[in-house]
Amino acid sequence: ARFMVVHYKSFIGKHFCTVIQAAPFVFFPFMTKEIQELWTSLCYVGSLIFQTDSTHGRIFQDLKNAIRSLLYHMCKMNARWVNKEKIHMSIHLPESIIAFGSLSLFATEKFESYNGILINSSVHSKRLGLGPYIAITFSNYNMMCLLLSGTYYYEVSRKKYRQASPLVQELCLNNEQIQNSIGFHAIILPENEQIPTLHDHKVNPNDEKIVPQALKIKLPNYDIRQISAVSLNEKDTDGQGTFIWENNKTTSEGHISCINSLWEVLPIHHMFAEVNYCTIIGMHPVYMMKIITKTNKSQIIPVEQITTGINFQHNCMDGDCQQIHTNLEQGPFQEGTSIGYQILHSRNNSYIVNAFSHHSSIYHRKLADKIQPISDTMFEEAIIIGQKVWHDETRKTQAANKPPPKSSHLDDTITKNSKGKKTPREEAIQGHTCTLYDSQKMLCNAISIRLNNNNNQVPPPAT
Repeated sequence: ARFMVVHYKSFIGKHFCTVIQAAPFVFFPFMTKEIQELWTSLCYVGSLIFQTDSTHGRIFQDLKNAIRSLLYHMCKMNARWVNKEKIHMSIHLPESIIAFGSLSLFATEKFESYNGILINSSVHSKRLGLGPYIAITFSNYNMMCLLLSGTYYYEVSRKKYRQASPLVQELCLNNEQIQNSIGFHAIILPENEQIPTLHDHKVNPNDEKIVPQALKIKLPNYDIRQISAVSLNEKDTDGQGTFIWENNKTTSEGHISCINSLWEVLPIHHMFAEVNYCTIIGMHPVYMMKIITKTNKSQIIPVEQITTGINFQHNCMDGDCQQIHTNLEQGPFQEGTSIGYQILHSRNNSYIVNAFSHHSSIYHRKLADKIQPISDTMFEEAIIIGQKVWHDETRKTQAANKPPPKSSHLDDTITKNSKGKKTPREEAIQGHTCTLYDSQKMLCNAISIRLNNNNNQVPPPAT
């Protein structure tokens, strides 16, 4: 947060994503209802445009409704936004995402990381005429990709289609070094089914618990140890105190739970979670997000039933949580300790779901209210209100920039004292000032007088 405050003028895509996700919990308590509605639409749009599966029909329609709602609240706030071209371009954003892909593909840092590939492609060009060398290099990359993938190509000399031999294809398929040399990393490909794995078995001494009795009865002849966290995938790690979305095998719908503890059964290495079920109790009036509480109902489930982690924040506004000074953990290359701020949460059993989280945004939007469609009549009313606000703002600006009127009493005094009279300075200036015509006339008179004097003189005697 300190870095973002200092460098707020140098934000890139990831910083804007952070602001959109954290804004409701930071800014909403200080905003009016109209501004809250505007930011709600903006945050909802942000959670849709930065995900990679926006081509789904339902998501596409939700994005159009969210953009329309955002424009509605912007016009209602002030109609001067009609002068911004980017506001109009946002109307065509859904079609652009379908045509060219997700917005995250066009982030600034993505293109900056591509500079190394361009430099490598032009390394033999002597920096003169880079275009042909870069084009040839990329053409070679494309041909290599086609050959190694087993694509048929037409051989003109033999007039038939040919294909690279299976040995050439296996060279790339079974050799990880060859794959890495051409920029292909098979480990990052999404798999159809990902099994949760052990992330960390070391448990904080303050979090240690007794083995649940239900797990002992279910597995009496096995060793059971407590673990710290499990990894659902490379970007989702869940541990004790994490809220999760749990799949229900009996029904297609899921529900929210909170992990109390995680356990591993040895030597079969099966992992289980003791969870508390949660229930939704209402909508927060300030954050405009749903409130949940933990129930006393608990159950042991296999970790395979955990779909994803859910982003929840403690309801600090209603819980009166305090901000305290604390000593930050000392880093490996740090001398001494640092003092920072930390929130001391109360025992209030109330949590706010972050409906605009970009992590597993589909499940977070299931817990949020739907964006209501904006009709044309509502848009017309918003434009009329925005125009009135714009005109009032213009009048205030013109009135503030208008120079103050002069005092009539002072003008009368100056006029009476100076009517028909000139100050000595003005008379002196007028005496030494003449127009261009007067100067030319004076010069001509002087020349003529000089010539006349010369003509009247007696010529000198000849020698």
